[in-house]
Amino acid sequence: IYILLFPFTRPFFIFHPLTYEYVSETIEKEQKEYFEKHSSSIAKVSWFLIKLWKYIKLPFSESNKAYLDEKEKIDPDWAFRRKKVFDALKMVHLEDQAYKNPPELSGGQQQRIALARAIVVEPDVLLCDEPLSNLDAKLRKELRTEIRSIIKKIGMTAVYVTHDQTEALAISDRIAVMNIGYIEQYGKPREVWDDPKTLFVAQFIGESTTLVGNYEGNGVVKLKGGEKINIEIKEEIDKGSELQIVVRPEDVYLRNIDGCFELEIEIHTIEYLGKEAKLTGLLKDETILLIDVVEGLDKIISKIVGDTLKVYIDPKKLFVFKDKKRVY
Repeated sequence: IYILLFPFTRPFFIFHPLTYEYVSETIEKEQKEYFEKHSSSIAKVSWFLIKLWKYIKLPFSESNKAYLDEKEKIDPDWAFRRKKVFDALKMVHLEDQAYKNPPELSGGQQQRIALARAIVVEPDVLLCDEPLSNLDAKLRKELRTEIRSIIKKIGMTAVYVTHDQTEALAISDRIAVMNIGYIEQYGKPREVWDDPKTLFVAQFIGESTTLVGNYEGNGVVKLKGGEKINIEIKEEIDKGSELQIVVRPEDVYLRNIDGCFELEIEIHTIEYLGKEAKLTGLLKDETILLIDVVEGLDKIISKIVGDTLKVYIDPKKLFVFKDKKRVY
């Protein structure tokens, strides 16, 4: 049978003595278990057909591992390479899939294998283009931490491309925010978050609402819906200039704090998320204001969509832009 199947099999598995011994021992063990469960004469006869199939099948699977285990004992170079491969697989949580072929892996597993393949050679520079895009949220969070740890451990430089702002902030030492092929801002994650230089960066990093209005002087901006808000001025702005004002949902409060200005909204949506809630409210010009509520949840429990609500914003937390460039 082996001679007939030789063109379609792996000859070094078939003729390797240790492989043959391993296959024989495995089949004898399975035969004993089979006869304990099936005692009829027909079952015993059918076993010989099963045995024939196993002699053909095993060299492609279990015997492969036996052969590689033995090769590792006698070939130091092979042992070194194999260890590096398993270390890379362990980094991406796929050590239990080591003996599978690529078509037997899921899309997410194949993506992690691609990452392991890049890491195992320890390059000076590693380019990761959306490496976690096909993974579920929990695994993304675990692997992004692992990737940062691996990169730091190996000491390589990695260029990590992602559209996930949280992922970018969590994993990077420096962030370059790109727009239409140009770098809008480059800096440490905290710098990009706290001090966006352009309107695009302010809107792209994190969630935000952009209010549009005209400057009336003395730090007062009249929104398109007629509401007036206060901003802090660091440089002179011409009266009548159109300004874009970016406010983040965590900087909108349900209670008045010293120095805050007041806005009235009509509740558009309410999402209760256990320890927090997310609201959206309509201003008079139909702009949707995003609000994250962590404190004061009791205040909105009785509220429903369509109710009016007063909210408060600290002028110091606003990002003010003129012609898409930061003026405060």
